[in-house]
Amino acid sequence: MVSLFRRMWVPIVMILVAIVGASVVMRLHGVFGSHRYVPDAGNSDAIVAFNPKYVRYEVLGPPGTVVTVNYLDAQAEPHEVANAAIPWSLTIVTTLT
Repeated sequence: MVSLFRRMWVPIVMILVAIVGASVVMRLHGVFGSHRYVPDAGNSDAIVAFNPKYVRYEVLGPPGTVVTVNYLDAQAEPHEVANAAIPWSLTIVTTLT
């Protein structure tokens, strides 16, 4: 029994420290600003768009030439316009929020 205790006292102490530490953290969890707010629960202010930015894509060349245009939209999603006639242009308006 004594030899078993001599070998196992360190893991037993580690387990006890982990249990005590976890219980202390759980009790103090709400004290230091850790609140359970769901982002879509109406706790946030409305986002107001301001400072519009205008991005204009233009492809120039001999009139009537057919090209394929690749560009990124306001959400940085790629788009492809196949068989577009030159001159081609696209204006995107984005705002800071």
